[in-house]
Amino acid sequence: MFRRATLKRLGHATTLLLVFAVLWAATSHTQEKYPSRLLKIIVPYGPGGATDIVARVLADELKNTFGQTFLVENKPGAYGIIALQELARSNPDGYTLMIGNVSTNAITPILYANKMTIDYARNVVPVTRLVDIPAFLVATTDAMRAPAVATAFKAQGFNVVATDSLDEAKAWLAGQINDGRAITQEVKIDVH
Repeated sequence: MFRRATLKRLGHATTLLLVFAVLWAATSHTQEKYPSRLLKIIVPYGPGGATDIVARVLADELKNTFGQTFLVENKPGAYGIIALQELARSNPDGYTLMIGNVSTNAITPILYANKMTIDYARNVVPVTRLVDIPAFLVATTDAMRAPAVATAFKAQGFNVVATDSLDEAKAWLAGQINDGRAITQEVKIDVH
């Protein structure tokens, strides 16, 4: 279900935008038919996380579209610097891409610019935004109760959605994904 929902959220328009941008980059340097060989998608995190899942779903979709292999390569560590530097040092022919997030594409280049051996602004160009993935604040029920947490967050202006059922929380998340609704400053807390 997650895979289908993720593909739906990627949408054909976003995929096409990414493809056309990569095509433009590739054909501006060479006249070969693009893509004519294996393409690499670098992920700045270990396997199994949200960014890795998006990369693998996208790689499958692009393989089906182009008939070429899109290899997902995980390069975790150093706040994403390892992956960013590998991308920046690759041949600028459109055959090496990277899927990152706000951490690797905004925070790391600002906070850790002095640790990087590349000039992010000169060597890396954003192509498109792919997906919005919600994050959740959760607590152990032995440590806190949802009403107290919800009250504290509401007092600070957050739109808090508290629940006393893990099944209800899962159903709520599935509904958010299937409806494509934006999740902004919303907290779901289980009180088991």
